[in-house]
Amino acid sequence: MAKSFYAVDPQGVVHIRKSQNRTYVATVVVRVGRTQVDRYFARVEAEGKRAGESYDRTVDESKGIFPKREQWRGPEALKSWQDFAVKYLVKPDGYGPGRDAAIAKAKAHALKVAEEYEASGRWDRYENAGWTSRTDLAQKLAAQTGGEQVVILEAIEGKPPKAAK
Repeated sequence: MAKSFYAVDPQGVVHIRKSQNRTYVATVVVRVGRTQVDRYFARVEAEGKRAGESYDRTVDESKGIFPKREQWRGPEALKSWQDFAVKYLVKPDGYGPGRDAAIAKAKAHALKVAEEYEASGRWDRYENAGWTSRTDLAQKLAAQTGGEQVVILEAIEGKPPKAAK
């Protein structure tokens, strides 16, 4: 039969772990804090820059993409395919949306992710970083875990109290 272990974090949330044959003495919980939200917002510009660089690489690489049969037809056919590939990727009035649209899309997505993370409130809750069978391992895990607040909780064997969820 599985053993149950639980621990209650400073916000009153119960963390539960079940195991067939392991015994836990501690768990590490972490609250990442507002700094994590700030990191998400700081990544918006970096994502735009990365999207622009990726777009440029794609354009450069596409200049060498063409069907095998065009190699046999000569340099004019190759030039035709290269022009088509560049037109498809670069020109906003052509087939592709263009570099600026790719950058704007990447920035919008990064901003949306940051806003959703901020609105979710996960940054202000304790998340379980792991359960350990020894206190020294819990201290090691706590030292490796980044966040605004890291807490080592004692694991209690048994079922959690009924009032807690």
